[in-house]
Amino acid sequence: MQALIVSAGDEPSNELFFSEYKRADFKIAVDGGSRVFYKHNLLPDLMLGDMDSLDDEIVSFFVSKGVEIKKYRPEKDLTDTAIAVEYIIKEKFDKAILLGCTGSRFDHQFANVVLLKKMVNNNIEGIIKDSTNDIFLINKSKLLYKDRKYVSFFALNEIVTGLTLEGFKYPLSSHELSRYDVLCTSNEIIEAWGKVHFLEGELMCICSDD
Repeated sequence: MQALIVSAGDEPSNELFFSEYKRADFKIAVDGGSRVFYKHNLLPDLMLGDMDSLDDEIVSFFVSKGVEIKKYRPEKDLTDTAIAVEYIIKEKFDKAILLGCTGSRFDHQFANVVLLKKMVNNNIEGIIKDSTNDIFLINKSKLLYKDRKYVSFFALNEIVTGLTLEGFKYPLSSHELSRYDVLCTSNEIIEAWGKVHFLEGELMCICSDD
């Protein structure tokens, strides 16, 4: 089961939104992210958040269409996106695409990246997407498709051991990547697939275009 979570950061492009909307089995509009669904006259399966940034017209529209709405107080311990992630964990989804999770508020952006770790810990493959980036975590060896121009890796643990990159412009063999090592920034896949192998640890992977 794949979930789509649309939050209130930078609005995704029409192409990206429609593509992920069609793939998703369940769609969640998170607070201001509801505007994206409203703009395209499409309905989420669930709308949640404190609704502090929405016009009554938008909320009323979704109420009239029978969309399930979970409203929370603005004073709460979790961000609205974190509440959405808690929901998909409870419902045991396998994968989640998160749109509207990057933008001018770097604190929210960082918090959303932190949520990727929570999803991985609960066996959910989470990917934050915008027009130029895919951001996700890797906790085991993986093949990466040549989709975007650049691929960067950062260690989440103190050390990621035995990191080997094959099919990349800058290959590695059994490298120990430390948490503060930027060696693996802006690599490129030069074959059809890039093979990422390591023994222990977790990697943040950021696939980017110019």
